[in-house]
Amino acid sequence: RAARKRELGDFTKIAQLAKIEVQVSGDRMCNLVESMNVLNTISADKNKNVMDHVGNLLDEKAETRKLLEQIAAAAKTEIVLLDKIERLEKTISGLLAASKDREGDRTDS
Repeated sequence: RAARKRELGDFTKIAQLAKIEVQVSGDRMCNLVESMNVLNTISADKNKNVMDHVGNLLDEKAETRKLLEQIAAAAKTEIVLLDKIERLEKTISGLLAASKDREGDRTDS
């Protein structure tokens, strides 16, 4: 009987140690899962930040494209206006030359 009690006592100690080990292992698993959840949350936040940044860059690109289109339109308008000014200058020069010719004809007569 004494040997059986010792044997049962040893089994009880082994069972208690195994129970403690299972509990510690379970706690470690819970901590690991919690850590993974935290990392996933951080990763999701970073991914969201990256996506937001990409969205902002695309918005800026669209705004830049609009501004470049406006600049191109303004440049075309300026070219048209410069051409008109050049034609007006030629017309004015021609009119001045014709006016001087008439004055010269008047003074000759």
